[in-house]
Formats: sequence, C-alpha cells, structure tokens
Amino acid sequence: MNNKEKYALFVRQNEDIPIFLTDWWQEIVNKGNWDALFVERKGDIIAAMPYSIRRKWGFSSIITPVLTPISGFHIAYPDNIGRIRRISIENQVMREFARSLGRLKISFYSHKHSFRYPNWLGYKWEGFSQTSLPSYHIDLTRTWEAITADMHPDTKRLARNASKQLIVSKNGVSIKAFCDLNVLTYERQKMRMPFDYEVLYRLTAASLERHQALLLSAETSDGRLAACVLCVFDRGAFYTPIAASNPDLQTTNAATLLYYEAIRHAYEQRFDLFDFTGSSMPQIEHLLRYFGAVQTPYNLIERYYSPLFRHLRLLK
Repeated sequence: MNNKEKYALFVRQNEDIPIFLTDWWQEIVNKGNWDALFVERKGDIIAAMPYSIRRKWGFSSIITPVLTPISGFHIAYPDNIGRIRRISIENQVMREFARSLGRLKISFYSHKHSFRYPNWLGYKWEGFSQTSLPSYHIDLTRTWEAITADMHPDTKRLARNASKQLIVSKNGVSIKAFCDLNVLTYERQKMRMPFDYEVLYRLTAASLERHQALLLSAETSDGRLAACVLCVFDRGAFYTPIAASNPDLQTTNAATLLYYEAIRHAYEQRFDLFDFTGSSMPQIEHLLRYFGAVQTPYNLIERYYSPLFRHLRLLK
C-alpha cells in the first residue's frame, strides 16, 4: 500500500475529516502530484497530512493548493478525550510533522489550518511562525429568525429585491457555464484566473457526483447568467469556497441573493455551521460581515528553510 492508498484509507475511517483534506479533493487540486505524512502509534494512524511539493525559481515548497481554503493535518482523536489530553496529542503531532517536513529538504512550508485547530504550540517549538487570518461563520443551530435578525437591513433588502428579478436554481446550470463565468469574472478585471479551468471543472463535477456540493445560480428573465456560487459540505460545515459574477449584471445583486439562499439551504438541511471560508479583501469582508457572520480566526503556519528563498519571496 503506497502513501496515497494509506491516506485514502485514513479518510474513509475518519468521516469527520474536512472535504478539502479528502484524498479525491487533493488528487484533483494537485493534479495527481501529492503525497502524505503520517503520525502512528502502535501501528495505527493517529494523524495524517496531505501535501504537494511545488517548484519555483529552483526551490521546492509546500503550500496550500488552489481552491482549497483548508490544508494541514487531521487528527483522529480517541473517543471521549478531555481537553488536557487533546492538547497534548496536538503538540506531539505537530512536532512530529515538523520534523518530517524538515526531512523533505524543502525551502518553504505554508499551510492554512482549520479553525478547529487553534493550538499551534507544537509548531512554534519547532521554529514555525503563525499568522491569524479571518474566516466568517454563521451558527445555524439557532432559529431562522435569529439568523436573519443578525443580517444587516441593507443585505436583506438587496436579496429581497434581487429575488424579484432573478431566477434562482439549484444544480440547474451546467458545470461548463459555471467555469466559463469564472473566466469572464477574471477577464473583465484584467486578471489571470489563479486556477486552471480543468481543475475547477473536475473539482465541481467530482463534488456534485459525490453529493457533497450544491451549485446555485441566478439568471435574468431572458436567460443571462448573473452569478453562481459553488457550495460544498461535509459532516462539519457548509462552505462557499467559489463564486463568480457576470460583470455586466452586477447591479442585479445576484451574489447577495445566492449567498442568502445558500445560508437558507444550509439551515433547512440542518447543518450546524455555515463557513464563508474567509477573505481579507475589504469589499468581500464587508459583504460577509453584513450577513451577520462572525469573524473566526484560523492559523496560517509557515516556515522558511532557505534564507535565499525568503529574500526572493519578500522582494516579490
């Protein structure tokens, strides 16, 4: 059994693993170029970390893959574990992973850890650095009235007005149309799309085929696609990692409407948590906060193994 097969078995045995850390997600976003590290005790895997080595400027790095808000490791905690023992396991796991990473002879390591792992001391003790980044969460265990009461009046008004002029569908738009809209979104901003078309297509298709996704779309009455939001989910949360809007139809506020419908769908399907997956861009942060989402920090864990690479990256 190779490391990929070993990791796939670990995923099947741990149903609470985030969708972004599953073997099939890693296979697609890394285009098959990935491996995994493990921490074992008495022949059992207690933690695993998928990773992909990228090469740039002659240096090797491990970074969070595209279209993947969460990276890092996953721990299979024993049942009924207490807080003291939990932190002890986390510290041990991080120190072992840190030492394994050092043996890979990479120049740089950077992973965005799940908010469920606020502890990073094990990495700190091994010379890693930490930066807090924001995600935005909505607690769906409350009543719908309580959830919408936290939303800004302008957000509710925009969503309500948009619903009068747009037609919302669930999985009613083709994957190609969704991917094409992403291309258009970046082209109009004169920006290069930061991920491959094929990767986005395969990821969307695989998520839908596994019944772990919902593709929301909004169209005008004459059939023009105004916006799309790809929602994915696991046992832990409902996420909205990828969205695209037609620049010519921004005044329809289609994105606001789709996010509102995504929250309502997640609530009706009895998910406990809605995770916008975060953004530090001012215009995006404003949108998410107005939905009543609570800013929740997660850790960006990094380490430079090469001073030269650090210098070149900071110059860039």
